[in-house]
Amino acid sequence: MPFAAVVGVSTLIELDSRSRASLRAIATHGRYLADVEGDGTIILTPAVVITAAEASLMARPDILARVASNRAEGYPGQRGRPERHRR
Repeated sequence: MPFAAVVGVSTLIELDSRSRASLRAIATHGRYLADVEGDGTIILTPAVVITAAEASLMARPDILARVASNRAEGYPGQRGRPERHRR
């Protein structure tokens, strides 16, 4: 059973003989981006992986605005889900 992290409470994390650390006691996400500060502080930021195509799309605010508009208002020729034929 996963443990719930308590915000504002420090948790001691020790490295094993191979310099690995278990984040089980504090992790709430499956992937993190790690940044190391000059003083050795490690900052973990929850992350997701997206495809190159998704990244290209996310860099186009004009396309994102059109998608948002279509989702909110529908678009010409919009069709619903196809009907399922029952046996």
